[in-house]
Amino acid sequence: VINKPKDVSLGFFNQDLLSFSTNDSILKVGMQAFEKAHEVERKMEKLIKELETNPNDEELLDDYSHALHDFEVAGGYEMEHRTAEVLEGLGFSTADLQRPYDTFSGGWRMRVLLAKMMLQQPELLLLDEPTSGLDPLMEVVFRECVSEAHARGCTVLLSSHILSEVEALCDRVTIVRAGKRVVHGSLADMRGLATSRVVATLSPCNVTEIDGVSDVHWQGETLRCQVTAAGIPALLAVLAYHNAKQLTVQPPSLEEMFLQH
Repeated sequence: VINKPKDVSLGFFNQDLLSFSTNDSILKVGMQAFEKAHEVERKMEKLIKELETNPNDEELLDDYSHALHDFEVAGGYEMEHRTAEVLEGLGFSTADLQRPYDTFSGGWRMRVLLAKMMLQQPELLLLDEPTSGLDPLMEVVFRECVSEAHARGCTVLLSSHILSEVEALCDRVTIVRAGKRVVHGSLADMRGLATSRVVATLSPCNVTEIDGVSDVHWQGETLRCQVTAAGIPALLAVLAYHNAKQLTVQPPSLEEMFLQH
């Protein structure tokens, strides 16, 4: 359950293409993002009809003046241009904008929905397994869209089993196993709790006594081991003292951190 204030706009990326079908142009579909502008536009049309029969009604004139202002604030005068700009930025040609949504393939329809999501500019964006079934090119486009939303100040809540995707997009991570939260924090903090892989080339020496070092294996002059963040300085000091020729320290991936929990 997510509780949010009424004034916080919520966005949800619907990847179920079969749940949405229309013969409207992709330009019109994208412009659906401007819900408030369309609402005000309908109000303006109603007021215009009333003014045709009551042109001197001061209350109607005042309402119409306020509606014009609300339409401008809602982006009504820019919505067609902005929608076209975003769609063309996602690879559509100017001629494509008038083609019916249903005439495009699944991947291109997904781009239309992405454009609509971007144009809505929600303050909170919910994404549930968003790239499941997407081709690699669309995954790249999707990540760029999410990164753009985040840079704009949008809070993104992403649920995914694709840990490389989580690692690429998220600042903070919660790992859930068997329905319970087992760890939560920033990626940097979580890496500090996990171990890094170390590979070094040097004459064999004793590193097993160093706090935080584990899983030590020697193969000739090649050392492989695991080390905690706290143990890295001491290990590096020993390796430097023994004139290590090559050294690689690889922080744990999110997948490795998940498996450790």
